[in-house]
Amino acid sequence: MNSKETDPQPFRGCYAHRLGDCDGKSREHFISRSMLELLGPIGVRGLPWIPPGETKPLPIDALRSGVLCRKHNSKLSDFDEEGKKFLSILKLIDSKRTPDELSVIKQIQYINGIKLEKWLLKSLCAIIASGNYTIKGKAFGRIDVADYMVDLLFLDNPWPSGIGLYRVGDNVNQITTFNGVSWDIVTAWDGNNGTVIGFNFGFLGFPFLCLLIPGVQGYSMESYRPKGMQIVNGSVAREIRFTWPQGSPTSDFQVFTKTNTIWRTLV
Repeated sequence: MNSKETDPQPFRGCYAHRLGDCDGKSREHFISRSMLELLGPIGVRGLPWIPPGETKPLPIDALRSGVLCRKHNSKLSDFDEEGKKFLSILKLIDSKRTPDELSVIKQIQYINGIKLEKWLLKSLCAIIASGNYTIKGKAFGRIDVADYMVDLLFLDNPWPSGIGLYRVGDNVNQITTFNGVSWDIVTAWDGNNGTVIGFNFGFLGFPFLCLLIPGVQGYSMESYRPKGMQIVNGSVAREIRFTWPQGSPTSDFQVFTKTNTIWRTLV
């Protein structure tokens, strides 16, 4: 049955409307509500009205976007669950302050890399469609989600090689964790015209990068689709392994080591 027959007013602001069959407006958050609830009281970076580098405490319902219809939002629920699973593992690891505490955690845990990539893309689409971003410190407001981004997110076709998650820890000397999430749009510029090519995202301060255009200058395939994260505290190491489709190119683990109360990357 056509959704127009069951819902006389399909939501025309759904950024996936090109796929058709929209129904009523959803009440989704641009960062998944289940993940925000897992964090509890949260700090947020990256909103246009928050100064660069500053973290501001916000209630969960302040992060609603309303940029998808209910039907298209429900099709992305598996990605939300994988994002929540990943965040819960990171939060547990970050809470262990000593090697003895870390040793009680399961040695290897697995995350579906494709679902994590799609969760990152889902978040990017909601953030730009709702205008909750800045580029070079400037707010640009709501912009249309590009057709290719909608296709990458909703269609089951494999992503072209070079599109997806990249390891970024090797470029970071240290990270300071905080109970929240952060984001930053990655753009390429031709004169005054900018194109969204990716998305930096922070879970509890741990950095991740998702690129949407293959072969971008400055981003090496040697960092593409890391095998996972290795967390080291003293003599104890634990791994979060990302599972990728057979034949997909992958890169080495992203390694973090605990120095007192700070996580440092090994370079």
